[in-house]
Amino acid sequence: VEGGPRCVPVPPSCQKLRCPRGTRCRMVSGWPRCTPSGPSCGDVRCPRGTECEMEGGRPRCVHQPPSCHRVRCPKGTSCQMVGGWPRCV
Repeated sequence: VEGGPRCVPVPPSCQKLRCPRGTRCRMVSGWPRCTPSGPSCGDVRCPRGTECEMEGGRPRCVHQPPSCHRVRCPKGTSCQMVGGWPRCV
């Protein structure tokens, strides 16, 4: 300030607060607080070929429909859905 250094207060935040499992940090009245968190996809490990989606407020592993999303095709080809399945053409 005015050409010299000055110490200023750091506003409270959730950046450095570690909350126990089952809780998460939220700002309450300007202060970081650990509050209960409902179940989320961050708490679930889904088997290969499935992904987590929230249904009715609960995490569920659901099968992924076939898509070109994760298909890598050789150079000069591109992924297209053929008969409901991804194909490099």
